[in-house]
Amino acid sequence: MRLVTADVYRDGGSYGARFSGDDGTIYTLWLQRSAMPDEAGRHHRDLFLYAGEFRPFDCKPIPFHSNEECSIVTAIVGILAASEGKEGHAAEPSPYHIEQLRQMLSYIRIRDPW
Repeated sequence: MRLVTADVYRDGGSYGARFSGDDGTIYTLWLQRSAMPDEAGRHHRDLFLYAGEFRPFDCKPIPFHSNEECSIVTAIVGILAASEGKEGHAAEPSPYHIEQLRQMLSYIRIRDPW
């Protein structure tokens, strides 16, 4: 997987990242920000992973602390580690996108489990 883009959205702070698979398939990781924080002040709850740019209607959130979430976190950590020192190369994502992915990861790790 290769990071294509990552950004924070103007809906109040949802994060989205797009990745390209080895076969060229685009995958989207979406961390949705809720309108109301939990008692600890956390706003991010639902995490989604899907093929393509648009979330399918029947897409289910990834359970908190599940094996799937752990695999996603491990993959992001690997992508961030591989990007160290490569910022500015034409084939690499921009430092902005890397930083947004880093921020997204920090919120995935502390998201509200409901």
